[in-house]
Amino acid sequence: MTFLDTNVIIDIFDRKREDHAKALLLLSAAQKGAIKLAATTQSIVDAAYVITQAGKVPLKVFRQAMSFLCDIIQIYPVLSYDIEKANGSTIPDYEDAVQLSCAMGEEFDCIVTRDKKFKGFTTIPTYTVEEYYQEVFGDFIS
Repeated sequence: MTFLDTNVIIDIFDRKREDHAKALLLLSAAQKGAIKLAATTQSIVDAAYVITQAGKVPLKVFRQAMSFLCDIIQIYPVLSYDIEKANGSTIPDYEDAVQLSCAMGEEFDCIVTRDKKFKGFTTIPTYTVEEYYQEVFGDFIS
């Protein structure tokens, strides 16, 4: 199972982001059953805040899209254990610490993120969307 960081969820929703099309390719592959994707409740809430508060997507549209997305991506809760682990972490970005705690606790195969700092904080293989697509499918369609 592949863990999607918050920034990839935002890429799915925001057409203006550089990796929007690439993130949609991953979503399409998951919809077809070629890969299994997961995210945390934290990522969904953070993405909702970023997308709707910035006026990029109306809340009603975001809610409809989330209903669709939840049929494709498995959503994992952030547990008190993850918060406690993040509290004891040396990772300077608290949201990253919580996300990584959850990813490690669920033993995901890899993490897909735009945040290059993740690689320094975990032994879980970490890829950008494009790197992941190349790793799984070979050539990346630009």
